Amino acid sequence: MAQLHQPGTEVRHRLAGEHTIGRSRACLLQLDDPRASGHHAVVRWTGSDWELRDLGSRNGTWVDGQRLEAGQRQLLQQGARLAFGDSARVWVLEDAAPPELMARAEDGRWIVAEDGLLALPDAAAPEVVVYGDDEGRWVVEQGDAARALDAARTVEAGGALWQVHPPSLLPRTRTVSHTMPLVLEALTLVFRVSQDEEHVELELRGAGEPVRVPHRAQHYLLLTLARAREADAADGDPPSEQGWRYRDDLCQGLRIPESQFNVSIFRARQHLTKAGIVGAKAVIQRRLGADQLRLGVERFAVEPL
Repeated sequence: MAQLHQPGTEVRHRLAGEHTIGRSRACLLQLDDPRASGHHAVVRWTGSDWELRDLGSRNGTWVDGQRLEAGQRQLLQQGARLAFGDSARVWVLEDAAPPELMARAEDGRWIVAEDGLLALPDAAAPEVVVYGDDEGRWVVEQGDAARALDAARTVEAGGALWQVHPPSLLPRTRTVSHTMPLVLEALTLVFRVSQDEEHVELELRGAGEPVRVPHRAQHYLLLTLARAREADAADGDPPSEQGWRYRDDLCQGLRIPESQFNVSIFRARQHLTKAGIVGAKAVIQRRLGADQLRLGVERFAVEPL
């Protein structure tokens, strides 16, 4: 991912989609040089390139040795040499890749999303998960509810306050072709279940070769949600209402604590993403503002293992 590097040191600084630079503690890259202004410059992802803009600094901003005018914008190429207030103190744009979803804690720790899922305070015990949905929204799942990421973009997790920094732009919604074997909506989820239901394997079938995901503990959660959709369909419920279940009821039925339930949801999405499934985050849907979940796939089957 995109980052700045101070030559001659091990200091590297990852770039958020809009990255403020200066002496102020409010800046994402805080400089200790008295020649730098409080809010000196900003590096921003435009959707195709990184752009640097001087914020009217007193002592100037340089790109590859050229001083920018106050307020001037300059597109950056990988390897560009930047300086703020002192032309001799250089930062190099070491990587010019697009920004990733990330968060920064009050103590300066950074967490970067993995496979499009930002888990806070960490992936081992996710209290909060942030991701982009197919509607172009940034969604925060925390405790018993899901909500859109608000303007403040702050969440509390692990006893710390985190500032979430999503990329400036969400990817456009993919137009799905049902001949594409690795798009979630085009797949059939086949649960292969042992007789005692101790083992559940998952196979994803589409137009090409099936993708097999070996036994994982979270597969039983997906199987439970699939059976809920199946039961509601048999009762004649409309598709929009099929399969929704309250989290407390699921925890009780599966006999797992809430913390383990959150990990199961995170792992289910993560493993499908690692298997190359486009749209894998939607395998479990949550109603915004409600404590209800369901399987996000309409086509599924259960077979003996």
